[in-house]
Amino acid sequence: MSVGERIKFHRKRRDMTQRGLGTEVGFPPASADVRIAQYESGSRSPKEPMLNALAAALEISPASLTVPDLDDPATLLHILFALEDRYDLKLSQSNCATNVQISIPSQSVTHLYCMLFLWQIMRDRLASGKLTREEYDEWRYGVT
Repeated sequence: MSVGERIKFHRKRRDMTQRGLGTEVGFPPASADVRIAQYESGSRSPKEPMLNALAAALEISPASLTVPDLDDPATLLHILFALEDRYDLKLSQSNCATNVQISIPSQSVTHLYCMLFLWQIMRDRLASGKLTREEYDEWRYGVT
């Protein structure tokens, strides 16, 4: 998904109109919907301060708006290459599946491990019905 598609996705999750989101981030009511429509269509790209304002209005992490387009195989592959360069990513095959192993530097291990551990807990709660999909999405889109 592009940044614009992500803005639209999260705006709809919040049941907000383009005008509502636009006025929330400070655009005049007369042009608020047009500006948000431009971002969502990709004809304009929000700069970092606006991305931060949009994320705050949508109650999500700014990082959830700037995720690279994972629908493009080349982009996804280059993300994996960057992980290989930075974290010594290794690939292995087992049972017709490709497994990814990442070696995280020691100064980052504790924080990342805690985040991954919490992610597994949240996924287990979702799978067991202790958490709704909406609650799970609230958690994961708010992770910073």
